[in-house]
Amino acid sequence: MNEKLSRSEQREIARQKAREIREQQQKKEKRNKLVLQLSVVVVLLGAVAAVVAFIFGSQGTNAERPDIGDTPANMTADNGIRLGEGLQPISSTEQQDVPNIQIWVDYQCPVCQAFDVPNNQQIRSWVDTGVATVEYHPISFLDRSSVDNYSSRAANFAACTANYSPESFFDVNTILMERQPGEGSGNLTNDDLLGIAEESGVNVDEEFTACVESKAFADWIQETTNEVLTTPRPDSGIQISGTPSVIVDGQEYTWATGEELVNPARFAAFVQSTMAE
Repeated sequence: MNEKLSRSEQREIARQKAREIREQQQKKEKRNKLVLQLSVVVVLLGAVAAVVAFIFGSQGTNAERPDIGDTPANMTADNGIRLGEGLQPISSTEQQDVPNIQIWVDYQCPVCQAFDVPNNQQIRSWVDTGVATVEYHPISFLDRSSVDNYSSRAANFAACTANYSPESFFDVNTILMERQPGEGSGNLTNDDLLGIAEESGVNVDEEFTACVESKAFADWIQETTNEVLTTPRPDSGIQISGTPSVIVDGQEYTWATGEELVNPARFAAFVQSTMAE
């Protein structure tokens, strides 16, 4: 015969069950909140392809533009910087018998951050050891979501990094994602961006500073963004409709839920599947 529990024991069991229910509910609410936030952003980004008016702010444009040409150096034919073994830039014409991960990103985009942060370390490991390459394509269409045109300023900063210090690009991209300001805000100034450059090992000299402060690649960013959002990619035929867009060896990586988006094991399995084909 089972011993009858005392009232205090019964109350303790009830409290424990209540705690478990609250914890489960809190976890569920947190997951639902993330999925809802990501879903709303994805819907908004899905309409971007039809938008061809781009607003580029004037912050820092009083600085004198350095004489560096219209297109950032070290970009591929599809306007991305491709990194290989040792996180070093490589030409798109160099033959690499490993998966090539292409990522189109707006540095103001919260879904980009949601994908990048959990996947960053494994992508770094793959690329650093030469088992994959990664190609970042900075674009800008979210200036209207910030108070100081952070989207285009950050894209220009990335382009300046590609031009002057491509070996530091991966680290710059990592920090930009980790410190992304929230939508409707813009708390990273040009000085903050230059600080990120120094932290990432960029030689922040007068030319690099002028590139950032004058928004030297503003026209290139606008033209590239317009082209990306209106024309299918030449190699895969895939139409980019928002960010992040991720293509691995011509196959688009997609997700149906926020949980799938932030799952690095799922993305690793997708990359592995492209190697098997």
